[in-house]
Amino acid sequence: MTLVLDISSPEELVEIISDRLWTLGVMAIEELPDEAGRSILRTTVGQDRLEAENRITGLLSDVLAGGFVHVRWHEMSNEIAETWRDFARPVMIDADLVIVPAWQASNDADHPSQATVITIEPGATFGLGDHPTTRASLHLLKRAVQHQITVLDIGCGSGILGIASLVLGARTAYGIDINPAAANVSTDNAKANGVADRWQVRVVDIDHRVIDELLEMYPDGFGVITANILAPVLIGLAPFFQRLLAVDGILIISGVLMGQFDHVRAALAPLAMIEECEVEGWAAVSFRRQSATP
Repeated sequence: MTLVLDISSPEELVEIISDRLWTLGVMAIEELPDEAGRSILRTTVGQDRLEAENRITGLLSDVLAGGFVHVRWHEMSNEIAETWRDFARPVMIDADLVIVPAWQASNDADHPSQATVITIEPGATFGLGDHPTTRASLHLLKRAVQHQITVLDIGCGSGILGIASLVLGARTAYGIDINPAAANVSTDNAKANGVADRWQVRVVDIDHRVIDELLEMYPDGFGVITANILAPVLIGLAPFFQRLLAVDGILIISGVLMGQFDHVRAALAPLAMIEECEVEGWAAVSFRRQSATP
């Protein structure tokens, strides 16, 4: 069985909640009316109830605290929950890069024949690559990745960003996520794309101990760090970015709305913003570490 999340919300909060759910990586959101004139946002969230509750509570803590939003959990058969797969399509990132659902055959009718193809099975991580934050991140990642560079993908999910960096020429990529499903799903995707020997993944909360361990493995830091997560988490991770990013390295963040990330930018100082990319109102932003920071 698959867990289904129903969120009853007043109309003025529907867009905010939907945006946060998309950032979490859900595959589809259905909006239904309820008898009180409110809206019900329905989505599937895998099979681990405790994990899903923890992530949703963190995601919506502010709106839940106001008492205007109500959450209900129930189950549906896996067959019904998986119907979204029938409507999934390849995602063109650029003319030369496409993300293809693993259960679909890639063909030149979907994309130019010279395009680099990355196949992804989201599994219980729900990350297929079609959300604007992922697409925007991939646009910037293409320009940031250089041959033999090392990449850290924080909140890696199904591994799209890390695996893409390896396909594009990175030497190694290391993924971190709090979702237990991310380990097997991203590893399987790395195997499917022929880069499993250069991909590592770990399910863990980031703290100073984890940072120390990463720096033991990568003493010069990472040439590229990607973090497609919500703004409050990005701000909380700012000190870790400073420690982990190599000199002249590039940090790519997303999960923020265009024109509404000044607070994140301020938290990341002294990293210098170098580029932003907008996709459907969402932004991915790249920063460079220009000199050693404490």
